[in-house]
Amino acid sequence: MKVKRPQLETECGDSDWFTIGQGVRQGCILSPYLFNIYAEYIMRLALDDFVGQVSIGGRQINNLRYADDTTLLARTAAELQDLIERVKQSSEEYGLYLNVKKTKVMICGGKNDHHIQADGEDVEVVNTFNFLGSLIVDGGGCSQEIRRRLAMARSSAINLTDIWKDRGISRNTKIHIMNALVFPIATYGSETWALGAVDRKKIHAFEMWCWRRMLRISWKERKSNDFVKNQIGAKVTLCQKIDKNKLQYFGHISRREGDNLEKIITQGHVEGHRKRGRPKVRWADGIKEITGMNICAAHRFAQDRSGWNVIINRVTKGQS
Repeated sequence: MKVKRPQLETECGDSDWFTIGQGVRQGCILSPYLFNIYAEYIMRLALDDFVGQVSIGGRQINNLRYADDTTLLARTAAELQDLIERVKQSSEEYGLYLNVKKTKVMICGGKNDHHIQADGEDVEVVNTFNFLGSLIVDGGGCSQEIRRRLAMARSSAINLTDIWKDRGISRNTKIHIMNALVFPIATYGSETWALGAVDRKKIHAFEMWCWRRMLRISWKERKSNDFVKNQIGAKVTLCQKIDKNKLQYFGHISRREGDNLEKIITQGHVEGHRKRGRPKVRWADGIKEITGMNICAAHRFAQDRSGWNVIINRVTKGQS
């Protein structure tokens, strides 16, 4: 494919006309495949003879990639520094360059007193960062992400105030709008949440706030939550919908054949030791709380799709 490009302004003036002799059209279905092959080759060169990695379920993991978003994993700062230099060098050999300003370092389970460099500049060390739309924190919890999601959904509900006040729109239509435009914002990525009691209370309070705002029921009217639920005919709470999403996701990855990464991460043991004190709620603890089974037993039950759907319907009281 040859495309005639306009003149480009540079520090030395305008450049001459030139043509592109290779490439694909924008939106071509080959683009993601070609990029994945390209990135895979570069990563293999970078990881040649590299020994640093994180062990999860006996599998050594040192990188996670989604399109051009690459996450590098290492046990120590020295290993991470070596890995960054390797990836940077192999990428530059094939025309890809590391953007230091967009690169972040997160240290989990340790002090943020390490200095990682790239191109002679210190890479910013952060406690949180946004990855694929979800907030990742160094402590591994999801409370901050839940608060952020609820705040975004609350703002969306406020922006729809004119619809809630419109008497020409039926209540059923408003309920559908709430379920389609507000609640999905709040539950984005909820399949990966490890919910504690406090988190469930916040989600329930947000849900009731949304229904009260839609029905224009003031707190001063002293109407109970049960009254509000009866008005909208809600039989399944938002927390139950989140539990259903988690169980569906768990069943999906459990039934996948082969030694896939999702199954290893959700069921494998992460190397290291917990700190002293009360242990934090884990994602697997949520599956155990919902189903009453440990993670291994739940994995066996999930192999039967119809039987697993029975468990899911029991959790959500037979409602979708």
